Amino acid sequence: MPSALRTTRLVPLAAAALLALAGCGSTSSAEEGTDLAGSSWGSPAAQEPHLMLSTDGALEGHDGCNSLSGTWSADGSTVTFSELGGTEMACPDVDPWLSDARSAEVDGDTMSVMDESGDEIGTLGRFDG
Repeated sequence: MPSALRTTRLVPLAAAALLALAGCGSTSSAEEGTDLAGSSWGSPAAQEPHLMLSTDGALEGHDGCNSLSGTWSADGSTVTFSELGGTEMACPDVDPWLSDARSAEVDGDTMSVMDESGDEIGTLGRFDG
């Protein structure tokens, strides 16, 4: 077989091998957050602090007083909450700390929730929702 013909056949094989190996590299931030997609955090009780992270990037929850909604994204174990808003009911003797959430760090089944300053304001455990 002539050398040019052999090289022509090897180029597509080499390109396919490189593409397959490229897929084995690091994961993107969306893929890193896939174990968080569809997860529930906090208490399964309706009026207790909890967050549910949907697979489409939406979140819903409760701060112990008010319903919450917004969006979330993950980069590794860091979760960022965006467009977080909720109802504004007055609830005596309730600390609505979860409504101040801006980010979180996930370590196994524990989510440490941070405010705008990066200070931890509370923790939530994972539960089956």
